[in-house]
This record gives sequence, C-alpha cells and structure tokens, in this order.
Amino acid sequence: MANSDKKKSKSSKGTIWLIVIAFLVFVLIGLSAFSIFTVRQAAAAVPISLRSHEIADYSIDLGGMLVPAVRIDLIEAAILDREGEGANVESRITEVAVNLKTPVPTITPRPTDSAAQETEAPVSTSTIEVSPTPGEELTATATETATATLTSSPTEETVTATITMTPSLTDTLAPGVTPSITFTPSTTPTATQTSTGLPGPSATPTATSTPGERMYNNIVVPVGPVTNISETNFEAEVWDTQACSGPCQNGDGSPDVFFEFLDPGGALIHSQSQTVVRYCTFTGNVTCNLMGAGMWDSLTNGIYTLRVRSRPSGSDPWSSWESVPVTIAKPNTPTPTATNTPTPTSTPTPTATDIPVDCSLLRIQGFNHSGQIAGWTIYNDSSSAVRIDQLSLIWPNNNDDLIKVELSSNAIWDDGQSPPSVNINIGDWKVGVSRTIPPFSSRALDFQFNLPVEAFGYTLSITFNNSCVKSATDMD
Repeated sequence: MANSDKKKSKSSKGTIWLIVIAFLVFVLIGLSAFSIFTVRQAAAAVPISLRSHEIADYSIDLGGMLVPAVRIDLIEAAILDREGEGANVESRITEVAVNLKTPVPTITPRPTDSAAQETEAPVSTSTIEVSPTPGEELTATATETATATLTSSPTEETVTATITMTPSLTDTLAPGVTPSITFTPSTTPTATQTSTGLPGPSATPTATSTPGERMYNNIVVPVGPVTNISETNFEAEVWDTQACSGPCQNGDGSPDVFFEFLDPGGALIHSQSQTVVRYCTFTGNVTCNLMGAGMWDSLTNGIYTLRVRSRPSGSDPWSSWESVPVTIAKPNTPTPTATNTPTPTSTPTPTATDIPVDCSLLRIQGFNHSGQIAGWTIYNDSSSAVRIDQLSLIWPNNNDDLIKVELSSNAIWDDGQSPPSVNINIGDWKVGVSRTIPPFSSRALDFQFNLPVEAFGYTLSITFNNSCVKSATDMD
C-alpha cells in the first residue's frame, strides 16, 4: 500500500514538470513571434517625419551649372565589395543606371507666392538610355540653349547671341571595360550687329571694327556706287568701349577721330580730324556736310578708300585703321559742241611749276585779325611762282566754324569746318581759282569765321607745290 502511494506521488511530480516545460516552450514561441512581428512593423513604418519645416529657395538661377560626371566605376566597385566576384555586375550596373534616370520626387513644400513662382529656377533635362545587355551602346545626351537679345538706342544696335552646350556620352558596357560619363560643353556664340547712321534708305553701315580693340569704329557709307555729290555725307560711329555706361552709344568717351580719303591708286586726297559727335568725313555737327564741289568735280570714276582710326580722348595710341571701299560712278555727261566763237586775248597768268625753290625765300608773316577774319601774308622772294597745295590750321573754339579761305580776296576754299582745326588737301580746293603766288610778290591769306575772332591761339602750316613746308603762329 505504501509502495503504491509513492508511485502515485512520483507520477504526479513528473506530470507537473511536463506542464511547466510545455508552458515555458509556449511562452518562448510567443515571444519569438512577437519579436518578429515588431521588427516587421518597424521596417514598414519609420516613426520619423519626412516633411521638412524649411522652405526651399528657388530664386537662385542654377541653369548654367552642369551636373558632375557620374562615376559608374565607383558604383561597380561598391557592388563588388558588397556581393563578391560572383555577382552579376553588368546587370546590377544596368539596374543602377535605370534608377539614376528615374526622377526622385520631393515633399519639401514649394513657395506659393507669385514672386517665388516668377523666380523659379529653369528646369534642365538630361536623358540616359541604357542597354540591358553587356556589349551594347550606352548613350547620354543633354542640350541646353540660352538666347539673349540686347537693343540699344539711338544707334539702334541689336546684338543677338545664342549659346548651345551639348554634353555627350558614347560608351560600351563590355566585360573588363570601365564605363564613364564625360560632359563636354560646346559654346558657339553668334552675334549680329546693325545700326543706322545716315537718314534715308540709301544709307547703310559697314561694321568694320577690329575685334579685341578698345576703340569701336563703324564707317557709314551709302549702299552701292556713289553717283551724285548728294550721297557724300560720309560719317563714322565711334566710341571708347571702356567708357560706356550701359549700352554703348556714338561718342561715348569723347574720342579723337581721324579720316583719310584715298584715290584708287592709294594717294591721299583728303584728311579730316573730328573731336565731337557727329564724326563726319567732310565736317558737320547736327548733320554731316557733303564733299566739296571742287573735290567732287576732280574725281574720276573708280574705287576709292575711306578709312578711319580713333583713340581715347587726349591719349595714345591710335586704333588700327578701319577701311571701306567707296565706288564713285558719275553718270556720263554730254560733251559740249565746239563753236568758232572768237576768244579774247588776255594777259597770261604766271603758272607755278615744280621747279626747285630755295625754301628760305618763302615766308609767312604779319598775323592780323579784325572782326570775323584772321590771316597772314605769304611772301615769295624767289624767281619762280609757287602754289599752295596743302594747308592745315588750328584756331580758338570761340571763333566757331571756319567759313572760307581767301587768297587776295578770292575764295579758294569754302566747304566749312567746325573748330578747332582743318586739313585742306589738294583735291579740296575750289576749281578754277588760282592759289599761285607769283615770283617776287606777296599775297594776303585770310580765314573767315562764323563769329568775331580771338587774338591768340592760331597755328598755320602750308605745303607748296615745290615741297616746301612753311609754318606760322599768331606771334609771327
């Protein structure tokens, strides 16, 4: 009986332990399931807000910035480090490239005010096409184009520039080859300049300014051949590019301008200096003057050259010469019919010849001024007649324009010139009026101005036909 009770007691204790062990196993299984569920829930929902409290600034213009080159070789190295040599590297790189071209949305709130909308940065687009198979071609292209137009007055200059940047990629994903992307921007500016100087449909500018020079020189001449003296109001638009405040305009920097007009053989027939707008070949101010009648009558048909150079006011050096051809094409004029009208006999006038003369026998003396006239007396103490071929004069600005030049009260030049100087060349004189000083004689040389003349500030230089050059001032 006692043995039977002991057996029952042992059996009961074993049952209790089995129940305890089973309960512990159940608890462990429950804890494991709860842990797995919690990890999955943590992976599915991160308790962190992805919405930024900052407001993005879209006012910065990033349109001119290029995205740095993508280093696919670095991505390939990262794949090999993580997955080992046996991984399918080519397909993984293909997948990465496809992912790179997929746009990533932003949840950062954009500004809603109108000002921010107006300053939003331009969108730049690039395309990458990837071959899924090794050995095929991988191509990336991006094109960015900017166009700017600048219009200035009063010369109505328009400058249009187009800049195109085209990065390109051509590479082959072959085993053992490291692909790369290289952006190569190509800038191709195209500029067109037009300006209108002279009034009327026949006037067109010829832009001849040398690139890279400080001074801008633009010669304005008529379209096609010049057939009439009314088309000879030539001029130039000139400015100092370092003195412009905003769009450059004619006269910016107050440059010195110098013209030369050359015959078809290259010989100088006219020169002119100008210091104020407008810069006219034959002088002028509000409008440019025409070529003198004497010069026009002396020209024969042919291709002449008009050239100009300039410099910053009061300083050297001069710019390069800018030249344009000018075709003179006078219409044919009928030749008058000769008649048998008797010609009266007249006393012959001494003719100046190019016989060598002792230049010391030529003098310019006796400066005088009265009213609107200032002048000197030319003395020829030689035995040969001499002729005035070229003349230059500097005078005070208060005299205003030079109206005409007289030799012994006969006008030998009357084209007009604004202050402060004039250069009269052999083709500028009036036709049919003598500029000769006979041997052993003198002639009064007078300059008539627009206003009463000053007493000081004159410099005169004359070149005679025998190559003698004589100068004088208001002190002579």
